[in-house]
Amino acid sequence: MKITRRQLRKIIQEASMYSARAKRDVAIDKVGEPYAGKIKTVISKPEYGNMGNELLQSLAGYEASPEYPEATSYGEEIGQFDQKMTLSGIQHYENALTPKDKALRKMVVDSLFDPKGNWRIPVDRLSRAIDDPKLFKMHFSMWIELFPEDYLEANMLDHSGLEYAEINFQFEESAERIFNSMGGSWQEGDGDSLVPLQGINSQDQKHFNQVILKVLNSDPQYV
Repeated sequence: MKITRRQLRKIIQEASMYSARAKRDVAIDKVGEPYAGKIKTVISKPEYGNMGNELLQSLAGYEASPEYPEATSYGEEIGQFDQKMTLSGIQHYENALTPKDKALRKMVVDSLFDPKGNWRIPVDRLSRAIDDPKLFKMHFSMWIELFPEDYLEANMLDHSGLEYAEINFQFEESAERIFNSMGGSWQEGDGDSLVPLQGINSQDQKHFNQVILKVLNSDPQYV
């Protein structure tokens, strides 16, 4: 396969992308044994929280990186790095939307959260704490039900048969792009259900929920 100069430049940039975790790994290796192995073990266990980062800092110190000058610890720098990656991913999903996708997303969001919509989900669920079980997440048993029935009927999206295959395919692809931009996916589910995007956590979903809130409020950048 022939690779263009532009593609090659992108591959090199991605390969050399700064990683807060890689910086931490280098610091751990410099500490040496017997501490390095113990620190790696603690860091790999979520139940220990930030203990591994704190232990590393007590032994090796911490120097802020130019990319994250306001961070005061390995834990803070990694947190800022993860947030940057999440926001970059959200923007990627946003950039993939067509004007028609955005109009359909507005319809979905209004159906979910508008007091006059079909679902009437309380808006405050978009901004709940990350450990609150009522924090809104993209988890529904039937993804098609997020679209109003009158829209499905008017656009013949409730029909089956070969003559409607292309219409349904285009709609399903559009729906996936819309759900991705909200933190969900039907393609990663069982075909009927809508599930959270693979690998995202509650903090990530809160970032997606901010996008949903902007759509609900008709922010010109998102509708």
